[in-house]
Amino acid sequence: MRSDNIRLGFSHRLKEMMEERGLTQMQLATMTGVAQSRVSQWRNADAMPQPRVARSLADALGVMHEWLVNGTGPKEPKEASSFQLRTAAAIGKKLKEKGMDARTAQTVFEVSESVLNEQPPGYGSDWMQRAIDAEKRAVMAERQLANLKTTLQKITQTINLPNHP
Repeated sequence: MRSDNIRLGFSHRLKEMMEERGLTQMQLATMTGVAQSRVSQWRNADAMPQPRVARSLADALGVMHEWLVNGTGPKEPKEASSFQLRTAAAIGKKLKEKGMDARTAQTVFEVSESVLNEQPPGYGSDWMQRAIDAEKRAVMAERQLANLKTTLQKITQTINLPNHP
């Protein structure tokens, strides 16, 4: 019974978004690399897509994966903050440096993206703003440290002491 409700909810949300985006079954199938008959099965609540395919469907429809599959969380993706963009870029760079194969890199990126979009337990609704504020404080501290080092070097040169690293 529970799985029937899940399939029905998914089917309803899939139809809603396909209509909203003006997509046919064939267009969505082409966008996600599946057979048109699979899209038909999902629309008719006869089956559920595999998790990786559900993510592709959500991406193609421009909605959040959790909302499409479970009806939970926000429907539309949040606009990525500069913190999220820098974090995603850093993750991508590390994956490339490590020479990770494409499939593993994609999985790691999806998990990272999911973590960035979720609210950590115990942080309240403003957790992202707290993270951004903490990052800003860290950047300011780095600048202050750089300024202190420059000042220390000038003082050292002025009184002819050996330079500190």
